Amino acid sequence: MEAWVELAQLLEQTDFAAAQDAYEKAMKILSSQNKKVPYEMSNNIGVLSHIQGNYQKARVSYQNALAELGSTDDDVKSQSITTNYNLARCYEQEHNYSGAEALYKAIIKDHPNYPDCYFRLGCMAKSKNQIHEATDYFKEAFMSGSDLPEAWLLMGNLHLEKEEWLPAQKKFEKVLETQKHDAYSLLSLGNLYYAAKFERKEKEDRYLKLAMDFYWKVLQNDPTNVYAANGVGMIMAENGYIDLAKEFFVQVREAVSDLPDVWINLAHIHFSQRQFLNAIQMYQNCLKKFLYNQDTNVLLYLARAYFEYAKMDECKKILLKAIHIAPHNLLLWYNLAVCQQENAVRILKKKKHTLAEVRRALVELTQASDIFTFLKENKNTPKQYSSSKVNQFFDYCKQTIKLAGQHVRKAEHDEEQVRLSREKQAQIVLQREEEKRLEEKMKLQREEEKKIELERLAYEDEKRIEKLRAQWIEEKEKDKHETSSSSKKRRRTELDELPLQNPETDYDPETSELPPPPEPEDWRQMRDKRNPKMKKLKGEKEKKGRKEKENRPKRLRTRRARRGEEGYDDSYEAEPNPNYRPEQDQPDEHEHEHEQEHEPEPEPEPEPEPVPEPEQEHEQQEQPPQESEQFYEESHGEFTESSILGDQDVDAPTAMEYDYDALESAPTDSYDADGDAFYDIDAPPQEEEVQNSHKNRQ
Repeated sequence: MEAWVELAQLLEQTDFAAAQDAYEKAMKILSSQNKKVPYEMSNNIGVLSHIQGNYQKARVSYQNALAELGSTDDDVKSQSITTNYNLARCYEQEHNYSGAEALYKAIIKDHPNYPDCYFRLGCMAKSKNQIHEATDYFKEAFMSGSDLPEAWLLMGNLHLEKEEWLPAQKKFEKVLETQKHDAYSLLSLGNLYYAAKFERKEKEDRYLKLAMDFYWKVLQNDPTNVYAANGVGMIMAENGYIDLAKEFFVQVREAVSDLPDVWINLAHIHFSQRQFLNAIQMYQNCLKKFLYNQDTNVLLYLARAYFEYAKMDECKKILLKAIHIAPHNLLLWYNLAVCQQENAVRILKKKKHTLAEVRRALVELTQASDIFTFLKENKNTPKQYSSSKVNQFFDYCKQTIKLAGQHVRKAEHDEEQVRLSREKQAQIVLQREEEKRLEEKMKLQREEEKKIELERLAYEDEKRIEKLRAQWIEEKEKDKHETSSSSKKRRRTELDELPLQNPETDYDPETSELPPPPEPEDWRQMRDKRNPKMKKLKGEKEKKGRKEKENRPKRLRTRRARRGEEGYDDSYEAEPNPNYRPEQDQPDEHEHEHEQEHEPEPEPEPEPEPVPEPEQEHEQQEQPPQESEQFYEESHGEFTESSILGDQDVDAPTAMEYDYDALESAPTDSYDADGDAFYDIDAPPQEEEVQNSHKNRQ
């Protein structure tokens, strides 16, 4: 155990964590041996935790040390002064100012000559911007008979905070009389001259040069002093070397990252370059990381950045927070009034604003006017602003309030007009909706009526269809009965009209065959029997055709050659004859005379006699045969045109007038033995053949 304690004492100056670990191991050994842990060991563990920033563990260690002494926080004894002071400092670091103040006062009560408690109480009052109370605590420290340099330095800083440049300078020089190379005093004098140049513009260059000299002295004595380097960066920024100053600040922050002044100065650089977002971010990081959002000066810097960035609502919130921390700081109240006034003016200058916005601007102006009135009546006016500025802002607020009243009335009128317009539009909308609803209702009613009407018509149509269906079925049955009876009668009549075959009379003993049965009548004849009108029309049409044939001009005939005659070649193909000329150029006189001699006279048409209908077939067979005007046959792969056989040119009957019975019974004089015919165009006509053809026809 003793070895661990000696090791911890050796490591206290170099490695705080290792020293704390050694003390804790020694404490565990004592606890395992059921021995009492000395309060000094618990106090040292608390101090090491306090230095490392573990305030909660430090507080617990301090309280354990006091418990081992058998005393409480209020019961202060001579041997527990150091532990109670350390516990009060821990409370102060945890922002438990009431607990720290109570411990400091308890120590002073039992030990009035303890100067550190006066110093801490004065610093706490200064952080709350209670300058007068801080001054009283520092004076009491001097009255206790202590002549410590810390007391003079704290008094100098207090005068520096109140911008009392000459008393602050004397306090710092008092320390330099005894300690010529004291870094804190030299840095404090450099800060004094740097702050004084803002008040005396005519000596700005001289003060900046003096501040630079003090910072360089500190750097000459200690080149690693980051505070002096930070001061050099400030002087460069004031002289316009922004980029160089920014490099200084960045190097200092890299060397010592837990120095809040460097973060603040970097934020100032961003602000001077009008990079307000970066400045706001740096101020917020500094407050959160080092100052626990409790430093009023940095909060004021942040509010100024929001003000320049035209974020008035955020600026107002930050100032109210700072005023809550330091309500006696008149500079914060002054800036709050300026912020409210500017916000109201921006609202009123807008082209379009609502009544709520105008009323809010009027409230802001009224509050700003009240603050300026309070600052006018207060005699302790800070030097950051003058009473003339307060009066100027107060008069401007009064004028703006009058204009705001006009804006309010105008906004109320506009709001009323908007409200009436909206009500009118709402009424129109409601009216249209009502009309639409009535229209839909009427539409539904019409559709319902139409549906009922369609159902009624459908019902009537269904009844009518059923009635017609019944009538149709009845008529169909009746027609079916009549049709069946008439068809049976017609079939019996047609069978009776057909000629019967008698085997005894029609038998041919030479061929031992029965004659073929007669062919059935053509469908046209059967149609004529059923419809007498068609028979009459057919007779008239045939009569008209015969008259047309008589009136047609006669044509020249060509001689026909028969197969088997001498000189005829079946493979003969017609070739053009150079000696051939048309009949009009070289007429055949003999043939013309022969035609005139042998031309038969037209026979008179017999008058139609009424013949019974069954004998119509024989009457049609007795009619003279009708010859076609021309017909074609295929000979050696080609078609040849035949001449007209007969004295008259007769057109071929149409399909409806064609008589197959007459065609079969016509004479075959114009056909050869094989039933074919062809004509030799080049052969001259022979008189004997022409005469034979006329005889055959007659």
